[in-house]
Amino acid sequence: MLDLDKYLTETIDIKYQGKSVKVIQPSVAFVKRFGELSEDKSQEELMDTQIDIVKDFLNNNTSGQEFTKEQIEQLPQKAIIAIFSEITKAINNIDNDPNCKSQSQEEK
Repeated sequence: MLDLDKYLTETIDIKYQGKSVKVIQPSVAFVKRFGELSEDKSQEELMDTQIDIVKDFLNNNTSGQEFTKEQIEQLPQKAIIAIFSEITKAINNIDNDPNCKSQSQEEK
């Protein structure tokens, strides 16, 4: 039996202000939005999109923690880059999993 619940409960642990936040792995819809970052945008539009993506990513957690746009805007750029690195790593882990046949694997 294929147990989809195990995929719905996989998390990425992130520490924020001394608390552990368990962020759920990115969904297909989220990955599509993440891919839109490469589209042509002004610097301001790109920053707004990055903030929205980070907020949505962090708010998709099982810890009950809610992040506001203002909180994300106060994070150092280095933290935003680290979060994007975690998102990319999670997406790449799925793409490289031999047990998951994704479209991107078939294109390789």
